[in-house]
Amino acid sequence: VNVFVCCYLASEIKEAIDKFELTLDLLTSRAPQGAYILFIDRNEKKVRDTIQHLVDVNPHLTMISSFQERGRLEKDLQNLGEGWTSELTCYGLA
Repeated sequence: VNVFVCCYLASEIKEAIDKFELTLDLLTSRAPQGAYILFIDRNEKKVRDTIQHLVDVNPHLTMISSFQERGRLEKDLQNLGEGWTSELTCYGLA
């Protein structure tokens, strides 16, 4: 099974997401059928919308599942607050 992981990618490159569309299109056009792309990112509306846009413009991707994970930070990490929430969304190549 081929799994491609995009960990906090959409939230970090949201300014240049149009360039990533080209990269994602190349990846999905060359990846074998049945491969998976897993987006792990912040559970924020703008980030979710960005990932949804990437999927909407890519004819090779089909959503498989999505869920949220919430937890507490174990250390006092500056600027991160008391808790975190991540959205995990898996897409498959059609």
